[in-house]
Amino acid sequence: MAGNHPQERGFSLVELMVAMTMGLIAIAGVFQIFNNTKQSNSTQEGMSLLYDNARYALYLLTEELMATGYDGGDGSVTQGIVTTDSAVDSDTLADTIDNSNGDQITISYDSATDCLGNNPGAEQNKIVQFSIVNAGLNWRCLYNGAVTAQTMVEGIENMQILYGEDTDGDLIANSYRSFGNVTNWNNIVSYRLALLVASVDDVAPTSDTNSYVLLNNPPITTTTNLLQRRRVFSRTIMIRNR
Repeated sequence: MAGNHPQERGFSLVELMVAMTMGLIAIAGVFQIFNNTKQSNSTQEGMSLLYDNARYALYLLTEELMATGYDGGDGSVTQGIVTTDSAVDSDTLADTIDNSNGDQITISYDSATDCLGNNPGAEQNKIVQFSIVNAGLNWRCLYNGAVTAQTMVEGIENMQILYGEDTDGDLIANSYRSFGNVTNWNNIVSYRLALLVASVDDVAPTSDTNSYVLLNNPPITTTTNLLQRRRVFSRTIMIRNR
């Protein structure tokens, strides 16, 4: 006599479809978490590099601009800020320029080291220029007739400079003026500068629609590389040799 067995049944089609749907939702959730984590890491790395580039650019500018006009006490350097082409040997370097797309500044000072950091002997006049070229901080240096040029920091999209003019002789700037509004270049005792720094890669999930204000200039709205992140950095630099 055959024994009684409980009736066995498999999953119904509806149950299978529900299970598959729940599995797909779980997998989609995992992929979403993975993509969000990847985007977050990419953004953090991009912003970290952005801040590193900004710090290094400000360091380079500070070290050079602080030396404006140093002459070792022999009076060989006058104001130290090159404002006309005639002040530069054979126009090898351009003069200081006030430009809405990125100011350019050229300074001079006596130095015992050449543009490559070598010590050739006695101090000689060194002319250093900073400008923005292809979204990078470009550095050019003239020493003893030899020019060295290099993009020092990438991701620098704009640089604006104001000149601190001392009008009462106390070595403190009474006002900060644009290049065209300086009344006496010998009275410049400090600089105020601002940099617009962008991430090197596309790290933003959405397009950059922000406007950026550098000092007293009109707001800047970017129209290219919209997935890059941007920040404005500013600093006041005192000239040591005033």
